[in-house]
Amino acid sequence: MNNLLLNDFHASSDYIGSEKKWIFLIFKGSVILRNNYLNDDWLALDYSSAALFSEVCETKLCIGQYKGIDCEVWGLVGSKLDLKSFILVELRELLVTLNEIVFTMISRSVQLITWHESNKFCGRCGGKNSMSKNEHCFVCKKCDLSFYPKISPCIIVAIINGDECLLARQSSWPAGRYSALAGFIESGETAEQAVNREVMEEVGIKITNLTYFGSQSWPFPGQLMLGYIAETTDKNLRVNELEIAEAKWFKFDEMPIGIPPSSIMSGRLIERAVLTIRNNAI
Repeated sequence: MNNLLLNDFHASSDYIGSEKKWIFLIFKGSVILRNNYLNDDWLALDYSSAALFSEVCETKLCIGQYKGIDCEVWGLVGSKLDLKSFILVELRELLVTLNEIVFTMISRSVQLITWHESNKFCGRCGGKNSMSKNEHCFVCKKCDLSFYPKISPCIIVAIINGDECLLARQSSWPAGRYSALAGFIESGETAEQAVNREVMEEVGIKITNLTYFGSQSWPFPGQLMLGYIAETTDKNLRVNELEIAEAKWFKFDEMPIGIPPSSIMSGRLIERAVLTIRNNAI
């Protein structure tokens, strides 16, 4: 490990054999946590706590190490669990409370278990895959095919026009919820081409000064969000209602209440856009 690793978490498929072990429990895409988890900064369980669920554990995978301690995810099975003094929490409920390091580890845990459950058989011949001993990879020896955890790259962009920021909403969202424009990267596209295409498709405007902001894993079920800030001089929106329900310009000091929290990429982008507008206004 080296000092450049995110808060001393090193993603790896290999154990180092530490005496202690941290464990995340996943059941049907949700996370099993202590009843009082809202009071905890650290959500991983020690082995003695996780062992209460050992009889319903089907899969154990190494997710890496945190400060020199092996970290593992257990995939649980069954129609119903005896949760004892624990609670089953949907991942989306955790987004506003998780710090960056725990978000990274839980996201990795959920994505690896989802991948493991979905790739036990070869997509070409239907034969049973075998697990690689060297990495997170299923192998079909008959077809000579490898199946790695699937990661789908996406873009998300906050667009600035003068003292306003462009936000949009999906028809399925609650009233008052807005976010930045987003979409998947198509085959053969660069991320920057995808940003320009998505903006044109969804709101019909051209953008300039496209600047990369940052990235975040988004485990629903396996996206990698690439965030951008852009500018435009075109305020005439032509909303594609097949893509989004609504798009509006908001003044930087009159943003809607229902924007995403800063713990996720969309919220961070909107915060940066507002800060950029405010600094330019000084």
